[in-house]
Amino acid sequence: MSLALVAAACGSSGKSTGSSPTTAGGSSGTAASKFNPNGTFTLEIDQEPTNFNCTSSDGNEEACINIVDRVWPSVFHTLPNYTTQLDSNFMLSATQTSSNPQTILYHINPKAVWSDGVPITYKDFVYSYQAQSGLPQYKDVGGKAFAPASTSGYSQIKTIGEYNNDPYQVQVVFSTPYPDWKGLFGADDPVLPAHIAQTVPYNDGFTDPVKDLVSGGPFMVSNYNKGTSLTLVRNPKYWGPPANLASVTFRFLTDSSQIVPALQNNEINGGILTPQLDLVNSLKQLSGVTYSQKDGLEFEHLDFNETNKWLKDPAIRQAIMLAVDRKQLIAKTVGQFDSTVTPLENHVLVPGQPGYQDNSGGLYSSADIAKAKSVLQAAGYTLNGGQLTKGGQAVTMRISSTAGNALRSSEEQFVINSIAPLGIKATETDVSSLGDALSKGNFDMIIFAWVNTPFLSGNDAIYQTANTSTGAGSSNYDGYSDPTVDKLITQADNTLDTTARTAIYNQVDAQLWKTFYNLPLFQRPVAIVYQNKYVNFQVNATAESSTYNMEQWAEKA
Repeated sequence: MSLALVAAACGSSGKSTGSSPTTAGGSSGTAASKFNPNGTFTLEIDQEPTNFNCTSSDGNEEACINIVDRVWPSVFHTLPNYTTQLDSNFMLSATQTSSNPQTILYHINPKAVWSDGVPITYKDFVYSYQAQSGLPQYKDVGGKAFAPASTSGYSQIKTIGEYNNDPYQVQVVFSTPYPDWKGLFGADDPVLPAHIAQTVPYNDGFTDPVKDLVSGGPFMVSNYNKGTSLTLVRNPKYWGPPANLASVTFRFLTDSSQIVPALQNNEINGGILTPQLDLVNSLKQLSGVTYSQKDGLEFEHLDFNETNKWLKDPAIRQAIMLAVDRKQLIAKTVGQFDSTVTPLENHVLVPGQPGYQDNSGGLYSSADIAKAKSVLQAAGYTLNGGQLTKGGQAVTMRISSTAGNALRSSEEQFVINSIAPLGIKATETDVSSLGDALSKGNFDMIIFAWVNTPFLSGNDAIYQTANTSTGAGSSNYDGYSDPTVDKLITQADNTLDTTARTAIYNQVDAQLWKTFYNLPLFQRPVAIVYQNKYVNFQVNATAESSTYNMEQWAEKA
């Protein structure tokens, strides 16, 4: 599956879904009498989805996953401890039945049904595969090529279809081994309703969630106010234990300064946050709320759009990387509320993951303005009166991030000030929709975060050369291309030994440093806040995010 961009249901019953707070799709013995059967929760998220198909390139945002997670079904869920767990309400089993060729047998619960009454069968798996396979014979509505967020894993499937004349059994046979198979048909690329998706454009449709998001999970969409909020309620057709809460409303608050007063006024009951100094300090002073923060599979980075006439030059990219003192950037931003954050030295792995290592060669441990100027001079650039020029043209560009995010604005200003001694003039130009800006290439330099799954192949689509005919590199918004990286990724995706595979991805990372792909900044803390009258709300610092167990959230009786 792919990484997610970070700006990553009716009926009444007080019955528990039965999972503990650290599981999804399971069961627990929590007494129903402890919960308010009519409980509601309003959750802040900092971006409104571009569309509601998070498996597509345009919709590949954490905000989309937050909403769709417990609406569309997933075979496995990613837990806060980075392990995966089968959704035992949706699936009876999902097992590897052969290693040569690698074969997976999925057994859908025969009770599984979409909220419009259509059974969930092998047909939904087949469509989800076709849309993400990268194969040219499969087309979107109107005959366009599918544009998935990633083809990793799906592109290695040789055959998929009904097994043993049972519409609830799906057999997948891989053409080459794929070690991350448990990441397929998961929460960040869930099973789509084929009967809907065959009529709604996959690439840029799914903009009307009330109509398009028929549910195969414990919640369904009941109301959508574009620009403001979206509400989920219990899905009356759900065959598993009903959700504890009667409804969950997502409130889109792009301005982080609105979060504290919204909590105080009970306009929201909690939020999934990007930690920022003033916000963290204010939240910790509030009574009656719990604030929780942890590091996870989320990393902040400065990207370069290589379609820009200046940034396509490796010398410009290297010079910018040399000029930005990441230790000082951290100290002036995220380090003010988290002293454990250090510069990230890997594009694929984060601290805490097995195999994490520094492949940068120590070249970017601190700013080196003299070397940056030397690189530019050797490439034919001239510094005149504080302005860098080449061929009589001044080197200028935009730097962007999500509007209303104070932390990111501070990071942008730090970068602007860092490259000023090189004579590079940058102007802060923020965007209201991160996904839209990236997919349209409407940026020069941009700061955002990827949030990953435990599966390393989730990185593939970011670093592969973009190829519209195969779907490779579908999340490579920077226009980067390196044949060595492409070859190594293919090798990694066919290597079953975990240690050997991780070593190959470290070779990918080393090549990314050598070719100045982008500048990793830091492993980003992930935080949640919620009022104390609610339980079972947890930080999940993976691509699935903290909505992974939303049916277990509950309001105390």
